[in-house]
Amino acid sequence: MNQPLYAMFFRGQGGSLTSPGMDQMAEQAKAAGINSDVFDYDDLKAIEAAYAKHSAAAGSKVAAVGYSLGVSTATYLQTKHKFELVLCIAASEFAQNYHISKHNTKRSVLWRSFLDPLSSAGGNLGFDTIHDVLNTHLLMDVAPDIQAGVLEELKSTASAAAQAHE
Repeated sequence: MNQPLYAMFFRGQGGSLTSPGMDQMAEQAKAAGINSDVFDYDDLKAIEAAYAKHSAAAGSKVAAVGYSLGVSTATYLQTKHKFELVLCIAASEFAQNYHISKHNTKRSVLWRSFLDPLSSAGGNLGFDTIHDVLNTHLLMDVAPDIQAGVLEELKSTASAAAQAHE
């Protein structure tokens, strides 16, 4: 039987060196029974292949979690693909971010910080929920409160997807 939710995590520039929290959150999601993979933000070929594989599974829903430049990847993908959940952490004023497509995205959440422009964007993109935090950019993906919030959103969505699948 297929798992009801597949979570895609997108690292920012510098990969796992500057985005270790993405790997940590993916492992936490896996421990909670959520199928998860981590990608560099610019590995679009692998990302598209993984999306196609998991979205084609009967009853499978897809979630995207983007950090830093990974926010650009997550928001771009949801302009053309269906997502049950899009979670974004530290959207940059200097990056290309896309408006949330209410047609394609069931729920969207942003964690942002006004401490620097690397983390303060996204307020005008149409997110359902915005959390303002006091973290610096390079610490946002490893912040315990943000990681707990991401995991809670994923678990809630997985639970709803499992109930709908029954």
